[in-house]
Amino acid sequence: EQWEKERVELVSKLEEQQRAIADKDAALEALRKDKQKDDKKMAAVSAKLKKAWEEGEFHKQLNAQLTENQQGYLSQLAEAASKDAQIKELQEQVRDLMFYLEAQKSVENSEDSEEIKNGQIMVQQAAAGRRRPRRDQR
Repeated sequence: EQWEKERVELVSKLEEQQRAIADKDAALEALRKDKQKDDKKMAAVSAKLKKAWEEGEFHKQLNAQLTENQQGYLSQLAEAASKDAQIKELQEQVRDLMFYLEAQKSVENSEDSEEIKNGQIMVQQAAAGRRRPRRDQR
């Protein structure tokens, strides 16, 4: 009977240990599943991070290229403005030359051309209160 009692006690301990092992195996399996989920999440986050970094690098390069293009366009704009000013100056010179040539032609075709050619021009000072309009204000 002593043996039987010990045997029952040992069987009971063995079953208890087997339940404890089964519980620990279940806990270990749950931890493995959690680890797999976490690994998948980490892989997804890593992929997103890599994509975001690549996009950031792309935007840096794009920004540098756009800045370079802007500088080029500003330089071209300044050059165009300078050319516009030169064109305007040349147009004014052409207008003055045309006026001179037309005046010269009118004098040559005039009946009084000899008198005009040999005549003198008297310039009078304008009155203090009157101002002549400037050429660019016309």
